Amino acid sequence: MYVGLILMHIGAPIMFQSMVTLLSSVIWIPIIIYWMKIDEATLEEVYGKEYVDYKNRTMF
Repeated sequence: MYVGLILMHIGAPIMFQSMVTLLSSVIWIPIIIYWMKIDEATLEEVYGKEYVDYKNRTMF
């Protein structure tokens, strides 16, 4: 989901040739990465070792 959001914020402005929208990605991408860190911390808190084991088995 996070990779898709980041690609959308980069790809859509390129596709529509909108430099202003591409520049807004400078704001949105760090927000998405911060959101991802919060979600991961919450998942580790809720699911504990089971989630940590899952993270170790998967790429992301």
